[in-house]
Amino acid sequence: MEELAMKGFNTGDGYMGMVDGEYILFASEADYYDYVND
Repeated sequence: MEELAMKGFNTGDGYMGMVDGEYILFASEADYYDYVND
């Protein structure tokens, strides 16, 4: 099982998470983890 590199940072608008080489804005860090780990 390949471990996914979790990258991201909090912004004023939510949490910017790295997905497939580009940043996507999520409502929260938890939303990002759910999206990537689903």
